[in-house]
Amino acid sequence: MTEQRVREIAEGAFRARFGGIEVVSVTVKPGFDYYDDPMVDVSIVYDGEFEQLDAAGILQVHSDIIDMVLDDDPDNSPGWPLVHLIAKSDMEEHELATA
Repeated sequence: MTEQRVREIAEGAFRARFGGIEVVSVTVKPGFDYYDDPMVDVSIVYDGEFEQLDAAGILQVHSDIIDMVLDDDPDNSPGWPLVHLIAKSDMEEHELATA
């Protein structure tokens, strides 16, 4: 499975649950975990506040991404997805703090 396909799955899952919130970017970084098992780091940056997301929606997005990435093409799976939802405002605050 390509990184582009993982991005499409992640963005689609987020939009399906939080359609009124704009997705700024989706970053996909393949790698390996502590035990050298394949994994893929998926970061979704959205233009909103964390408070706009509800717990059930966050869990659903995580579950959908995991299920779709692992089931879409099992022979070419990039590994277990580690999903991060990041508010754009949090990124901007972090960038200002480290400048």
